[in-house]
Amino acid sequence: MPVTCSNPGCAHSRPTGFASFVSLLCASTGRHAEPWAFAHLSCAQEVSSQLLAPKADVPPGEELVITFDPVERIVTRRRLTHCYTCGQPGCLVDLLRRHGDQAIRGLLELAQRDLLGALDRIPADLEPRGRQQLLEVIELVARDGGLPGAGGIIRQWVVLQPHQRPGEPAGLTRWARGESCFPVDGKRVLVVGAGAVGCLLAARLQLAGHPVVLVGRPEQVAAIRDSGLQVQDGSQTLATRPAAIVASLEEAFVLSREYDLSILAVKAYDLQEVLGRLASTPGSLPRAVMTPQSGVGAEESAAETCGPQRVLAAALTIPVTVVTRGSVAVDQPGRGLALAPYLAGEPVDEWVALFQEAGFAATGHPEHQAIKWSKLFASLAANATCAVLARKPAVIYRHAPTFALERAMLRETLAVIKALEVPLVDLPGTPIRPLARVVQLMPAGMAQSRLAAQLERERREKMPLLYLDLAAGKPSEVSWLNGAVAEAGRLCHVPTPVNRVLDEVLNQITAGTLPWDDFRGKPQALLARVRATQGRKGT
Repeated sequence: MPVTCSNPGCAHSRPTGFASFVSLLCASTGRHAEPWAFAHLSCAQEVSSQLLAPKADVPPGEELVITFDPVERIVTRRRLTHCYTCGQPGCLVDLLRRHGDQAIRGLLELAQRDLLGALDRIPADLEPRGRQQLLEVIELVARDGGLPGAGGIIRQWVVLQPHQRPGEPAGLTRWARGESCFPVDGKRVLVVGAGAVGCLLAARLQLAGHPVVLVGRPEQVAAIRDSGLQVQDGSQTLATRPAAIVASLEEAFVLSREYDLSILAVKAYDLQEVLGRLASTPGSLPRAVMTPQSGVGAEESAAETCGPQRVLAAALTIPVTVVTRGSVAVDQPGRGLALAPYLAGEPVDEWVALFQEAGFAATGHPEHQAIKWSKLFASLAANATCAVLARKPAVIYRHAPTFALERAMLRETLAVIKALEVPLVDLPGTPIRPLARVVQLMPAGMAQSRLAAQLERERREKMPLLYLDLAAGKPSEVSWLNGAVAEAGRLCHVPTPVNRVLDEVLNQITAGTLPWDDFRGKPQALLARVRATQGRKGT
């Protein structure tokens, strides 16, 4: 049934169905859309029958208002006051012109499934101009309909159409049915955090055939949608696109209600917020929640929020740097990933195999504390001291007083690990136990020469993460590193004055309560602070 103005002289008349809706939407918002651009869309019969059919019990001349009951799927409406074209009653265009937000929300909620099913039937050979116009209209509908981000999700599935095989329903059809957008083969992976670690893991898993939904900040989302993901690993450059890149967990769970694995590749200080959002987002919790943070304490937080049986501890030994948003470089090939269950006895072979398939040197271990404290020990070297003093790692280790400070800090950490009865273990590409023997047993001069040479070879001019965060004005993870050692030492009655000072000073500089200039380039100031702390009881 056409929508016809009651004025016999008005030529404004359009067919029913979704093509009519988008055409009218364009007209009402000043957007231009050629009819051929929507020729391949199916009609949204439910919208047509409920919104466009005449309603005898609505008095003529009253304003048309739409309300939608999502349970009963009932649309209530009244007639328009006049036609947008000629000023007479009875035209849908006027509704969109004068009541766009409310009308589009009702229409979109009602027609969503028809809309998504129609998108899956867009032929691959549709002209670029028509496809672009369609995408613009869909994004306009999604934005004005109160569904932020939906337009971007639809754009990815229309443009990329990943993982679709002949005869298989496309992603949006599965979404419209309440199913996952992804194929049944391959693990469904949710990566939260599009920084260096998140992009590395997402790219390699996606290339291995496991559909990845990557959650990032808006600027990261925009860049990755445009350019995809790139990993520079030695002489090899890997390029791919995630199955989807979105700006929120809510959008990720629109794409799939269930994930096999969620990798929380965020900074330690952001982890609690992400866990809260993950637990409160509609949808099932992933089968496994992986925590690759360098410090300790992330697994306990994840277990409390998601359940201990889901938590997968990870120690990533691969140094990776962000080149541009979505593009990362592996600094030292040959490193890898160690995995362990938080709950003793839970199997991890499935996840070790997943990462091995993705090209990682992955190993499993029965004790999560062993891999996390071993990685922590390696992460502490030339990290907080470099941040406080604003000096490069090799400079710290070539200078005898600051090397002595670093050695004392690492020895404190080994004493705490021993008191906790946690075994040190070697990690992929990173021999932890030989490093501990150098720190603990080798004479100071020999240890200094060996470790300084190793830092110059491995780190070169690269500054550690704690310094980079401080210089960028970001929060600090030092409380999950040196601070965690100091707190465990307090509970075990092991003195940790150097770790405590590094934690306190770096946190105070980050908070702005202590001027960085008091310590920047001034090792004697830091040494004096440590000596003063050593004189206090219980440190």
